[in-house]
Amino acid sequence: MADARIVVVEDDEIISEHLQKILRELGYTVAAAVTTGEEAVGEVGRTNPDLVLMDIILKGQMDGIEAADRIRSSSRVPVIFLTAYSDDTVLERAKFAEPFGYLLKPFRKEALKTTVAMALYKSAMDERVRESEARYRELAEVLEQRVAERTADLEASNLQLQEEIRERARAQEAARKSEELFRAVFESAGDCIFIKDTAQRYTRVNPAMANLLDLPEHEITGKTDADIYGPESAAHLADVDSRVLRGEHIEQEHTRSIKGQTYTFLDVRVPLKDAESQIMGICGISRNITERKKASPSAARTVSGYQSPAMRDTLTSARQAASADSIVLLLGESGSGKDYIARWIHEHSGRSNGPFFSMNCAALPHELAESELFGHESGAFTGARGKVRGMLELAEGGTLLLNEIGDLSPQLQAKLLTFLDTRTFTRLGGRQPIKVSARLIAATNRNLEQEVAEGRFRLDLFHRLNVLTITVPPLRARKKDIPALVRELLAQLAADLQVSAPGEVSDAEMEKLMAYSWPGNVRELKNVLERALILAEGKALRFDTLRSESAPEVAWSRTITFPPVEPFTDLVNGLRADLIQEALRRSGGNKAEAARLLGISRYTLRRQMKGLGM
Repeated sequence: MADARIVVVEDDEIISEHLQKILRELGYTVAAAVTTGEEAVGEVGRTNPDLVLMDIILKGQMDGIEAADRIRSSSRVPVIFLTAYSDDTVLERAKFAEPFGYLLKPFRKEALKTTVAMALYKSAMDERVRESEARYRELAEVLEQRVAERTADLEASNLQLQEEIRERARAQEAARKSEELFRAVFESAGDCIFIKDTAQRYTRVNPAMANLLDLPEHEITGKTDADIYGPESAAHLADVDSRVLRGEHIEQEHTRSIKGQTYTFLDVRVPLKDAESQIMGICGISRNITERKKASPSAARTVSGYQSPAMRDTLTSARQAASADSIVLLLGESGSGKDYIARWIHEHSGRSNGPFFSMNCAALPHELAESELFGHESGAFTGARGKVRGMLELAEGGTLLLNEIGDLSPQLQAKLLTFLDTRTFTRLGGRQPIKVSARLIAATNRNLEQEVAEGRFRLDLFHRLNVLTITVPPLRARKKDIPALVRELLAQLAADLQVSAPGEVSDAEMEKLMAYSWPGNVRELKNVLERALILAEGKALRFDTLRSESAPEVAWSRTITFPPVEPFTDLVNGLRADLIQEALRRSGGNKAEAARLLGISRYTLRRQMKGLGM
């Protein structure tokens, strides 16, 4: 620090001038030269110099020791005592002022040069330690906040996390004391902590990460993710790190293989900046959440389990969709398994190492759907007391399924379209644009083309979603799959209900299942199996309740001549009215059941009846 500013406190004018001359020759700036302790305290308070050279014996009421004690009590400015005495009593008293060192008069220029340089160097190093501690505290606080948000519904895990938070708080307090204590916290942390340079090479890892990788630290530093995790995981991590080096703060779930075992981590990566706010690297914290992810559902069914051509064609299309990274639109009746196809696409795609989230657009009030999808900032609405990340942010690096997208409000349709075009959005009540790398899959049981024609769905959003369209067949069109579905669903239900045996279905009972029309599709099949499993007195399952439900339906038809005699609009309205009347007749006047038979919502049925004057 050749440009350091130094205050000289010496009541001997000759010594003071000599000292100032030497300091200037050494390239330092003499901020002030005073003769009393009172002046020294005032000058330090005004100018905040980098160093004070203080004579112990001074004129006035305050000697150098008392002046140094006052200076050190209110600032971190280092003090070097100048004295012609080596009295033990004086030195014993002087040490309580915590000086950096002593210079005995008369002093040599080289001794002064060395002592001043060492004091300034130590002061600079102490400041770096404090900055490092502050950075670590900020990263730790970010991690704890994110983990608390993601694991709020896991009570047992919360108890463990609370203990970790308390332990970390104690470690943070200890880290403030010195660089050694900071190193102790770094080395004792249970989470993996690492630092990378701008070339994405590891420069520092803590023991937790070295232990997890089963490698010594010196074999990790200097390497990249491609060297550690292999090319598949490294391609995604390299993209994330590139975004961090451009200034983004990224949190994501990511699954990667380590020595043949698969681990899932919650990663927080932030840019490291120098004193000029220039990005000099990456600091990351990774928490192993593998055990938590084991409890999440997965698409366990395979293509080979299905015998029907319709489902095989659907899964072939799904495999083609999984090989790309574009938007997928899933169409099909309610309960037909669109959510399963969406998860199947995710787990067979390049994003399978990332998270999978699903949002039901029809299950949320319109005023809450925006917050659920895009998140919100504190104060965005009544009761919003903190920042909450939406489904899009949570799906960073993975896939988000927007189920029943036909029920999305026009306002959210516009905001979703903006995200699809720019890959950025703002939280509710926020101003800062947020960039997310997440794949979108949309699903609906509605006819979106009809919704567009009737003004309830944006045409531009429909075109944006209609890139890869897959129609999931209803169960009645794939009855050959029922035996395989029964086996899978019974095994799943037996585990969920904690039943020792999944139950047995005889050929006769299977014929009942095969003969039924299944208007509720796979969801209804699961409910029927669950009811039979609960009511079963032994291993054999019976489905007697399907007899009335599977009674043959009365044939119904309407003949239309072509070219039509009546106007086209009247013809179409008449056909709509006849279909509604038939559905109401078959449902015994139950509008909810009639809407289900027609494949529309109760709201749409009411609107259609009102428009037709029914």
